[in-house]
Amino acid sequence: MQKLYYLDANAIIKYSFFQEYLDMHNQQEDGVQTVRSLIKSQDGIFYCSNFAVLECWHTLLKKYRDTEKCKVFGKTRAEQERSINLIFLKLRKSIKSSELHIDQTPLTAHLLVSAQKLTYKYGIQKQKIDSLDAIHLALVLELSLRNQQPVILMTSDRGMIDICEKENIAIFNPEK
Repeated sequence: MQKLYYLDANAIIKYSFFQEYLDMHNQQEDGVQTVRSLIKSQDGIFYCSNFAVLECWHTLLKKYRDTEKCKVFGKTRAEQERSINLIFLKLRKSIKSSELHIDQTPLTAHLLVSAQKLTYKYGIQKQKIDSLDAIHLALVLELSLRNQQPVILMTSDRGMIDICEKENIAIFNPEK
């Protein structure tokens, strides 16, 4: 049986071709080659959600809006805009070519209640969990149930990893 992976926004950014722009400025994002190699190997099915892609775009556009951080995308505003557009186009192409599979799990009331329960469960223990992370975790649990096999969450977010360990969610940390 093929392994199933779910990429959170953190993993999608590592995969998203953003690294090329960091390389131009002698900066490095840990785990990029690990994520890319694993996906290219086709040793599994790699899911992401439109929700995760939205979060990824938000993160990249946040860097783009920042006066200092946007310089990684180019020297001029026009270069920066072209770079952001190119990253988004490459990511969409990867999804269309089925390298990454968009999971169609709708963000239903049931799923959001599951995310609320996770937020409460770990928030009351004073553990860091934000609403976006809780939604990713709820999606992984739903995907596992639907596929009747564990789905491995690909992330390097320490807070998510801690919760996954407690929830018995398999993780793949590309930075290790």
